[in-house]
Amino acid sequence: MCSSDLKTLAGHTAVVSSLAFSPDGTRLYSASHDKSIRGWNLADGTPAGRLETPAAVNAIALTIDGTKVIAGCADNLLRVFTAPSAATALATAAAPVPFVRVSPDRKTLALAEADGKITLIDLATGKVAKQLAGHAGAVNAVAFHANSAKIASA
Repeated sequence: MCSSDLKTLAGHTAVVSSLAFSPDGTRLYSASHDKSIRGWNLADGTPAGRLETPAAVNAIALTIDGTKVIAGCADNLLRVFTAPSAATALATAAAPVPFVRVSPDRKTLALAEADGKITLIDLATGKVAKQLAGHAGAVNAVAFHANSAKIASA
C-alpha cells in the first residue's frame, strides 16, 4: 500500500471498537463507543451513512448480502440494524459482548462474551443454537474455520 492509498475517515467522537468491510468491498463500516455505526465509501472516503445506537458498540459483523449490521453492544444486547432504519433485538447476552463473528457459510453468529461464554446463534431463526463455556475470563475473539464446522477462541 502506498501513502496515496491512505485515507483518514473521521467522525466518531470516542474509541473506534470494530471494523467490517462490505461483502462487495466498496464500503467500510466502523463502530464506536460514541453509540454509532458509520459507513464509508472506500473509493473516496466519504460518509455513506450513520446509525445511532442506544449503547456503546463493542463489535460489528455484516450479513452476507451486506444489508444488515449486527452489533454487540455494551448494554449486553445484540442488535441487528438495516441501514438506516431502526434496530431490532436479535438476542440478549448475559454479559457485555466484546466481539461478534459471522461464520463463513453465513448460518451462525458467534458472540464472544465477557463472562467467558461463547453463544452461537442460528441466523435463520435468531435462536440460540449452542452455548460454549470453559474460558476462565472474558472471550475477546472468535474465528471460524473456512468450513464453518470449527471455531477457535481467545
